[in-house]
Amino acid sequence: MPKQQKPELNEIAAVEKDIFMDYIGKTLLNPDKVLKSESGGKGIELYSDLLRDAKVGSTLQTRRLAVTGKEWEVIPASDKPQDVKIADYVREVLKAINLDAYRRAALSGLVLGFKPCEIMWDYSEGDIFISTIIPRASRRFVFDLKNNLRLITLSNMVEGEEVPEKKFQIFTNPSDDGTPYGDGLGRILYWPVWFKKNAIKFWMIFADKFGSPTAIGKYPAGTTKDQQDALLGALEAIQQESAIKIPNTMVIELLEAARQGSVNTYESLCNFMDRQIAQVMLGHTGTSESTPGKLGGEDAANEVREDYIKSDADLLCESENNQMIRWIVDYNFPGVPRNAYPKVWIRTEPEEDLKSLAERDKILAVDIGVPIGEKYFYDTYGIPSPEEGEKVVIPARPESFLPEGLPASGNDRKTFSEKSILSPDQQDIETLADNSISAAALDLSPLQKIIDSATSYEDLQKKIKDAYGSLDLTQFRTILERALFLADIKGRSIQ
Repeated sequence: MPKQQKPELNEIAAVEKDIFMDYIGKTLLNPDKVLKSESGGKGIELYSDLLRDAKVGSTLQTRRLAVTGKEWEVIPASDKPQDVKIADYVREVLKAINLDAYRRAALSGLVLGFKPCEIMWDYSEGDIFISTIIPRASRRFVFDLKNNLRLITLSNMVEGEEVPEKKFQIFTNPSDDGTPYGDGLGRILYWPVWFKKNAIKFWMIFADKFGSPTAIGKYPAGTTKDQQDALLGALEAIQQESAIKIPNTMVIELLEAARQGSVNTYESLCNFMDRQIAQVMLGHTGTSESTPGKLGGEDAANEVREDYIKSDADLLCESENNQMIRWIVDYNFPGVPRNAYPKVWIRTEPEEDLKSLAERDKILAVDIGVPIGEKYFYDTYGIPSPEEGEKVVIPARPESFLPEGLPASGNDRKTFSEKSILSPDQQDIETLADNSISAAALDLSPLQKIIDSATSYEDLQKKIKDAYGSLDLTQFRTILERALFLADIKGRSIQ
């Protein structure tokens, strides 16, 4: 038998061996090239400034609210009582805090690259739980060569100080190179925001220059310095005053600036940069690229938006499941195996139309006869299954679809609207219906078999003629009347 090969267990391309990676002592520097060349020593604070841009802020808010507005659940590792108990405890801990506020702050890590939040633990009667989660500025933290978080302090402004374990929940926008700083969208957003900011600055200068003409003051030779200053003051007053006075030896003229090119140049540039920002943040510029009268652009935008929502929700859940959820379990249920940790899950799928879904299920289960388990209906429609011994509401329906052991008709059958014992008249009707069905069914069994075995209308005619051809018209009419009576009674009895 060949000897089993063993894989290499050690890390080969470690950070310490990366000749292109910058680090100082124990501190791993952020490899983002935009931060290195453009931040001017501000570091990741440069990307925090981007969040003040109207387009970046609004599109980030769109992504935040799309996730925090969804329902969430804690899923136990299995149906075992212990695993269910653990999941229930974690769920109660998360419900007791402002989870949406923390998640909105954490999602700023999409632009920044990473966002740390400090967990404030509390202890009571043997239970360890979270009292609150406080977002912290990303600029205050660095990572060491082992990807451990370190806090920059006045006493250690380069390498930072080591932080306690299980204290900081970190949301990271994944990096293609595995850096703990993440790949923030800020590195892509920086230049569109920068160009737009400068375009607006020159647009304001343009508006000031061409919105009102430039005043020119002319004075004769020999005018004193004081008189020249008075003329300049009059020129400045033109911008604010409705009337001025000057000596008749001086002249004031208004100079209109000559424009070249379109006056919409700056506006077009700013709109273009906003579309670039929307493309980065939302994956689509929305209606600005849609064809009027057609839904193609809107449909594509919705599909991309759903992908982004699911991706953001999955990133949040993954970070919480790998950090905060495990820590809650470790503190309160020590010794739990790794496969027993519950998982938090955010529902991002659009809500199904239950009415159309119910119609589909009715066709499959009733009309076609596809076997479907009861658990499917309870889970799909969010209906709690009845507890043992609990009274249930059962509508009247055809005998073939009644649960096993349930009476199909008569005094023992209870319908949704039935609140009391049947009156004598009602009981007589029910009894007559049951007896009529039984009597008619005995006489019509041959006809029923013929109908069931017929393959076409012509085949049915032939088989009826062969079976009842010897009967006269009166006898055959009686057979048909009984058949119609049977159908009518059956219909009434199941309404």
